[in-house]
This record gives sequence, C-alpha cells and structure tokens, in this order.
Amino acid sequence: MDIDLLSEKLGYDFECSKLQKESHDLFIENNFESALIKINEALKKAKKKQLHLCLHLRAQIYHRLKKFDDAIIDFSKALEIEPTFKYCYFERA
Repeated sequence: MDIDLLSEKLGYDFECSKLQKESHDLFIENNFESALIKINEALKKAKKKQLHLCLHLRAQIYHRLKKFDDAIIDFSKALEIEPTFKYCYFERA
C-alpha cells in the first residue's frame, strides 16, 4: 500500500509524527526553543487526529518558556478538538 494512501486512511501524517517525536525529545532535553521550532513544523502537517497532541506539546513548551498566555490558548484549543484529553485540563489549570 502507498504511504500516502495509508496516511490518508489512518488520518495521520507520518512526517508530522516524526517531527512531534523530535520535538518531544528536545523538550525532554530542556531545549525548548528548538522543540518549539519542530512542533510548529509538525502542526503545519498535522491531520485532525494529531492536532490536539501537537497543540498539547506546544502548550507545554510555551509553559516552560514562561509564555503562559500562549500555553493557555493551546491547551484550550486542544480541548476544543478533543474534550476528553484529561491532561490538558490539569495542565491548563
């Protein structure tokens, strides 16, 4: 099966997933500026099923960068997309 067809069927963009993982790895290493660049790239490619996860990670990055208003906006957007994503409720508070 063609990778683009598989991506479409699953509702995921594999490049987005790769960028999201790279961003998360940078986040774990406390390299927040680079993590932000990667997650912004991932968000440009994100399919609907991935969007709330990317927004959640970007909100966490914003929080670590002390950009609290931006963090709240992204946590809220993630919850609009996926209201059952419980981590966002806790972290947004």
